[in-house]
Amino acid sequence: MASVPLNQQQEELRRVVEEQLNRIRGWSDNEDISADERQQAFQVMGDAAHQLHMSITPEPRHFRHMIENRGMAANHPQFYYHIHPVEDLLDYIRDTDSNRDPEDQTIGDRFDFNVYSRRWGHEDHYGLTRTSSGWNLAHMTYGGEMNKSCEPNLFEALTHESISYPRNLSGFFEWLWERAERDGLTHDEVQEALNQLAEWVSNCERNTPRGVFQGYV
Repeated sequence: MASVPLNQQQEELRRVVEEQLNRIRGWSDNEDISADERQQAFQVMGDAAHQLHMSITPEPRHFRHMIENRGMAANHPQFYYHIHPVEDLLDYIRDTDSNRDPEDQTIGDRFDFNVYSRRWGHEDHYGLTRTSSGWNLAHMTYGGEMNKSCEPNLFEALTHESISYPRNLSGFFEWLWERAERDGLTHDEVQEALNQLAEWVSNCERNTPRGVFQGYV
């Protein structure tokens, strides 16, 4: 574990940051603390953290989701006007291996997506390969590159086979793709998630209305 060596000025900045952070944490739900006092504490903490950040070479690393959540670059003067990025800055100073995003492990991996078909009375197999920009489908004439939502090919194939599916299924595929990238999901974790989506589609297909609708699809 390697820490960031700090000079005297940097140590003083860290002391200010830690002092204000502990002060803010201690307030919790204390209603006696005025809004002005809270704002002042966050500003002092944030300004000191910004100065500390900019004085370190190379610049401290932050998780991708932290940058996204703050909506600004880590070197923005107001980036540290929040507890969580300050905590991550202090973690990085203690251990430079902190704040590393998980490695995306499944680009190029092929997965099974098997859904029940009423037309054929058994499961249809769809092969999904996770690519750098989405998914690739292997299923008869509907194979090919798709976006993160598995559009349009997978849904064209399901429609062609008259398989009923949930209307918001595409959003779940996109969410899964992004979770796999952000959290470094393993092959088995991605496959299990796809199994859940396939079971969701299969249940939708199995529960399609019968009776007067027999023969509709």
